[in-house]
Amino acid sequence: MPMKRNTIADYERAIKARYSEIISSGQADALLLEPTPAGLKRLCLLKTPELTVGDMTAYKRFFTLKENGDVYNQVDNFETPKFKALCNFLAGDSGKTAIERLELLAVLLDFNPRPYNKFSIAHDFQMVNEPTPVYGKENEEGDPEEKMNEEVLESTVTSSVQDIYPENPDRKAAVIPQKFFATPVRQNNTRANRIKLSVLIVLMLFAGVYFIISIFREKGCMMWKGDHYEEVPCDLEVNPVAENKVIPIKRDLLLYQKKIIPTDTTTFFNPDREARIFYGRGASKEYEYFTYPGKHPETRNDLKPITRHIISNHIKKEH
Repeated sequence: MPMKRNTIADYERAIKARYSEIISSGQADALLLEPTPAGLKRLCLLKTPELTVGDMTAYKRFFTLKENGDVYNQVDNFETPKFKALCNFLAGDSGKTAIERLELLAVLLDFNPRPYNKFSIAHDFQMVNEPTPVYGKENEEGDPEEKMNEEVLESTVTSSVQDIYPENPDRKAAVIPQKFFATPVRQNNTRANRIKLSVLIVLMLFAGVYFIISIFREKGCMMWKGDHYEEVPCDLEVNPVAENKVIPIKRDLLLYQKKIIPTDTTTFFNPDREARIFYGRGASKEYEYFTYPGKHPETRNDLKPITRHIISNHIKKEH
């Protein structure tokens, strides 16, 4: 009888389980902790240099890559809003997801076995479910531990014939309530609970140390260089009169804030009319444009969201 193949629905559940696993274990890339369309696109760009032949197939299907074209540039020019469906999937959307999206997520999450044609015949792959508790709800007369001990004491055991009726071994063994001779086990259970509590405390301490290390590992410095930020040593010596100073690192600015020269083909707004470009005056008092909000890298003045007035009266007039 042929073995049952895993379905697309099984593939979806397995990928969601993989996402939950890496989030709960602290192994997830920062761009996956609160996934956004821009963040997932950035992660795709970071993955591009290390793609295997199989993973490249997933990229070709999702990004509809052209043969002999530069993969990085094609991914970089891909429409960011199209990653919204991937964000919804990771957020727990129960709707069906196209196979090309699942294959891309499998690459980003390093899920195995992938792609789907391998997963569908992986009969030894099993979804790990949460274990079912051994004991039920607390009864009205006491806590679960007390109920368990009472059940043990009230249980019965079958003694051997020779022990109970040595003078007549042919008689049937008697069933004797254990409460007449059993030793209460509350003390042993208490010891076991103490051991479990100690193990839990040790694990919490390890988790706390890991969290603290992770925080300090994020410490560092960066400096504006031309049209983007670059990570630099905090003790880097720079010209004190230069505009580009060494500042504490901010990952979002390091990843996303770039200075651009907008054109007629630049996308200034998201579909929900939220600004995608931000502007401010530089040291020369001319307007400059950036891909992420925050402070102007040189003047440290607040950047403002782009407006149609600025587009019409400054950008289009310049072009």
